[in-house]
Formats: sequence, structure tokens, C-alpha cells
Amino acid sequence: MKTTTVFKSGNSLAVRLPKGFTLPLGRVEIEEKDGKIVLSKPENGWPENLEEMFPPDPELYNWELPKEATPDITPW
Repeated sequence: MKTTTVFKSGNSLAVRLPKGFTLPLGRVEIEEKDGKIVLSKPENGWPENLEEMFPPDPELYNWELPKEATPDITPW
């Protein structure tokens, strides 16, 4: 186990991560579990049940191209 420093940064607390610990730059998720503070990389942001929330619409995807002929296009 390594030790590090907690310091004040404005009105927030900040923690220096020792060499060898990595996190993505930007946002991270933070939670408290069993008296420990846990930082983790955020998930992709999409809800797990997204497909259930927005099922595919058969009317939207099951269409056919018109049977009529395409007009001839004359190149310049």
C-alpha cells in the first residue's frame, strides 16, 4: 500500500496520485464503499437498458426503394 497527500485546492480537497496509478483526464466517478473512497473511469454514459427503452421501429427499417426507374444523369 502506498501513501499520498491530501491538500486543499480552492474549496475542494485534492489527492495526489502516486506514480503507477492512472485515471483518464477529465471526469471520473467517485463513490464511498465500506468507508473507502473509490475513483473509477466512467462508463460510456448510455443506460444499460437503452435498447429496451427505444426498441427498433419495424416501420422505420423495413421499407423498400421505389420500383420506378432512376432518371439518367448526364455528366457535365
